[in-house]
Amino acid sequence: MIGEWLYGIRPPKYLRYLFFISYSFYRRFTSERGEAHFTAILFLAMMHLLAYEGLFFLLTISFKKINAIFIMLFVGIQFYFWFWHKKKWKLYIEEFKYINRKQQLLGGVYLFIYLFICLLPIAIPLGLSLIYNINLYKKIEELML
Repeated sequence: MIGEWLYGIRPPKYLRYLFFISYSFYRRFTSERGEAHFTAILFLAMMHLLAYEGLFFLLTISFKKINAIFIMLFVGIQFYFWFWHKKKWKLYIEEFKYINRKQQLLGGVYLFIYLFICLLPIAIPLGLSLIYNINLYKKIEELML
């Protein structure tokens, strides 16, 4: 019963699509041919890890190492059950195998936009700090007091 429930856990459709796009991209390289699914899952997991870490640090102003470890653990468990549990990634490849090469190129643009959005929670405070010497974390902390 629990096994069936765990098997039913799937990522949102857009994430399955982005997995297929990144898998198709990595599959073209002979060095990645056998491990393209692993690389694609790792790529998406790292994007989410950066987004979660950035949002967490922006919203809580907490820079403790244990919080970062918990977020890493959360992302690892999340992506395990979304992609690795009983090799669900194979189902996602079958789900989108009808997509032709031209549509895959457009999907690459979507993947790049998604990567950009995932990097925003880290890039905005870093950019403000480097370019304008504004410490966004300090400003938020002052507003909270």
